[in-house]
Amino acid sequence: MGRAYQLGRIHGMRVLSINNYEHLCRTLAELREADVRGLVGMCCQNFFIKRNQAFVDSQIPMVLMDISASNCDGLGQEEQAYAGTFAARSRLDVPVLERVMHYVPVRR
Repeated sequence: MGRAYQLGRIHGMRVLSINNYEHLCRTLAELREADVRGLVGMCCQNFFIKRNQAFVDSQIPMVLMDISASNCDGLGQEEQAYAGTFAARSRLDVPVLERVMHYVPVRR
């Protein structure tokens, strides 16, 4: 995730990690209130499917990339993830992220 944070900061984006569904809803509401024009995000496919309505309801245009490999939703270990004890490592396709970020304007 370090490269994702680095690319976001290079482009002058607000960079953050969502901790749970409630945090997602609060963050999307704050971004909508702030009239954010779009976002680039990452989440696992299972989280997206389960929480899709929150993304739709935000009405924020976004590009969401899949986080692959082991994830808490796919392994049924959401409670461990929320407690900070989920041990598996997820993977982000950094070359694809770099290509996506190529189209994001740099803000200073």
